[in-house]
Amino acid sequence: PAAAQQIYEAMLVERPDDLEVYLARGRARLGNGDSRRASEDFFIAQGVAKKQGDAAKQKQIDALLAVALLRAGDLEQAVFVLQPYIRNGQADAGMQADYITGLSYGGKAERAIAEAREFWPDLLAAPVVGVRTLGDAYMVNAKYDAAILVYNIVLQRDPKNQLAMLGMAAARVQKGQYGEAVALYERALALNLQLANIVLDDCLQYMAQGKTAIAHSVFALIKARIPIRSDFFRQYAERLKQGESPNEALKNLRLLQGQP
Repeated sequence: PAAAQQIYEAMLVERPDDLEVYLARGRARLGNGDSRRASEDFFIAQGVAKKQGDAAKQKQIDALLAVALLRAGDLEQAVFVLQPYIRNGQADAGMQADYITGLSYGGKAERAIAEAREFWPDLLAAPVVGVRTLGDAYMVNAKYDAAILVYNIVLQRDPKNQLAMLGMAAARVQKGQYGEAVALYERALALNLQLANIVLDDCLQYMAQGKTAIAHSVFALIKARIPIRSDFFRQYAERLKQGESPNEALKNLRLLQGQP
């Protein structure tokens, strides 16, 4: 909120090197979806922590910075921030998982898989977040059978892990296992309707791939829960206009909605 930002600004005028204010504002911005400006706050906090020689605080800041950079699409920079902790063995499970995510979606999926297996040789004992990111790496590398196997391990250990459900659903679609995919999408949406944005992204991807039948089947799950004329679809269409290939994406959205 604007009022909170004004408070942070006033505090920083009085205390321009106050680490905790930068951290608080960065977290608030990250929570509000402003990843770019959150990363700016964390960069400043990082410099202050270095001056103070506080290694523990610097690690905390770098973990937050990596998350902000990943969400902002700065994958290479996120990997760069995390790499020293990976190399010296000080990265926790969350940092390792974010590192694997950065590699996977940054065009280095093979390396991501190799490093993830090195981090977590026993997937049954590994942190669940790490196992899921390994599944994502297999997906990016089009190794769908391996992805399904890994997502299954996640769901055995955490039956309500919604991101694993969505990952496995996408893998099932690529394998042509449409019935299983629809069931997974339905299960995930029943647990959390806020996943509708991600599911709709998948629908448009399937339309672009020529998989129109499964796209319409999955879209029907969203339509059954969210009215076509709701703000959700209007806001989603506005977001598409800012993305890549907006004309094709908007056309496919209209086709899913049954519009000319």
